[in-house]
Amino acid sequence: AGRGGMGAPLIATEGGTGGEGVAPAGSTAPRTDPLSALGSFRASFWMLTICCICVYGCVLPFNNVASSLLMERTYFRPNPDGCALSEPNSCESVTNQPNGSACLIDDSYAPPLPMNVTIGGKRYAPLRPSDVDCTSTVPSQKDLWSGNQSCTRIFCKRQKAAETKATQVMTVPYIISAVSSPFLGFVIDRYGGRALIAALCPVLLVGAHLLLAYSQISPMLPLVGQGVAYAVFGAALWPSVPFTVPAAYEGLAYGLVTAVQNAGLGGIPLLLSAVYDASSQRYIPNAELLFVGLAAMGLAAGGGLWLFL
Repeated sequence: AGRGGMGAPLIATEGGTGGEGVAPAGSTAPRTDPLSALGSFRASFWMLTICCICVYGCVLPFNNVASSLLMERTYFRPNPDGCALSEPNSCESVTNQPNGSACLIDDSYAPPLPMNVTIGGKRYAPLRPSDVDCTSTVPSQKDLWSGNQSCTRIFCKRQKAAETKATQVMTVPYIISAVSSPFLGFVIDRYGGRALIAALCPVLLVGAHLLLAYSQISPMLPLVGQGVAYAVFGAALWPSVPFTVPAAYEGLAYGLVTAVQNAGLGGIPLLLSAVYDASSQRYIPNAELLFVGLAAMGLAAGGGLWLFL
């Protein structure tokens, strides 16, 4: 089966494609047009491709919305219905605090906003979080919403702190990948098991996104799991491609995997946006269930790769 490869049914040898060692089976396949060449690609190549789009589709599009999702889930959660200021038609102040019996007084919750207030000559009844522009750099707008004398300064201060926390936490998967990928690649080169890895990485992603969807634990643990899956899968995927296609078409194979991956990375955010809009502009839990579904598809493809090829 070769030295530490994906497994005997998947590849004939794994000695490399250079001068020393043996090239993958089928390296003498005649060159032909790309469409005809696809017929010579093994089923294992297509399963790898499905795994690729599913695993990367769970990680990279997630990062596009991670800050907002983590704020909604953990760092800037909406207060319960019925939560209001003691004087609901006035701005929050030292003497006008959230109603302690109805509100969750915690820095991880968004402060309640006035029910009827005029800001900048415009009446808001009620003032909603989507009305508040805490990030404006235009001096007049900045003073209006987040200035020291503004009606929403407490709301904006807490939102900014939440954004900082979410931004720090969302970097965890990429830090793990940056630090560990070279070492993981070395271990995989030494001991093999690429097909098993392709099957197990989606398991980590299913668990990570289920935890984000339904648990109240810190997001750190699921994001560590996502980072490990991302790093290990990348180290196993790309070296496996040459062993699933004739050597004459390795460039075509890499190009096809990249094209399919990018198509997914372009389409999944559109699907994610549709899920968000259909869920009353909430990410939890439905957006996370989309990622769970993708990971489950990757698990099915990885399981087939490991068990049947």
